[in-house]
Amino acid sequence: MLLRKGSTGQEVERLQRALNVLLDRVPPLRPDGDFGGLTETAVQEAQALLRAAPTGALDGAGLSQVLGAARAAGWIEAPRPAGPTPWLDIARREIGQKEKGGLEANPRILAYIATFPYLASIPHKDQGVPMNLTDETAWCACFVNWCLLRAGQRGWTSAMAETWQSYGQPLDTPRPGAICVMFNPGLGASTTASGWHVGFWTGGAEPGRDPILLGGNQGNAVTEQAMQGEVRAYRWPA
Repeated sequence: MLLRKGSTGQEVERLQRALNVLLDRVPPLRPDGDFGGLTETAVQEAQALLRAAPTGALDGAGLSQVLGAARAAGWIEAPRPAGPTPWLDIARREIGQKEKGGLEANPRILAYIATFPYLASIPHKDQGVPMNLTDETAWCACFVNWCLLRAGQRGWTSAMAETWQSYGQPLDTPRPGAICVMFNPGLGASTTASGWHVGFWTGGAEPGRDPILLGGNQGNAVTEQAMQGEVRAYRWPA
């Protein structure tokens, strides 16, 4: 087996997901199973990191080396559809990341935002820079997407929280790790100006009202707390 520019298929997609974690790449590769120029460059970066000749192509041994290094860096190759939720474990390790405010930006939050490359072409309405360069961008959906991608799950196409009502599969009853989409126009600075928010459900006495969410952009930080609002959807990665 030789993976190189022009290769396609599931092994290429597997490689792209591993490269995103190993290199903590900004912006991340799109895991589309198409070995193009960006994937070739990422392979060369990984080979240089692993002190291998940067050919941009991988035989079986080279692929195993890259995958092994990605696992050591925290990549979870086989997402589990029930029971333990690796994306939730990843999210919990990010608690405490917070915005710097003003013209300074937390690079970790910029990494979350970078999972939606299209934001680089949209200027922030207040900061005067592209949305991918400021942590003043509403980033709750970016955080969810980053956690899912690092856990080997499929990401989503939009950083708009309300669109996550169509992600994955619906759940009638939430369980820990479910993606919770909620709306409250009075949430203000706790989430987005639009009142939409998305995070990972972790509990609550009355699911559907004041759920406890582990999420980003909750008080401008990654926190685990009760969030007021109307739950519009619970979704599960698929």
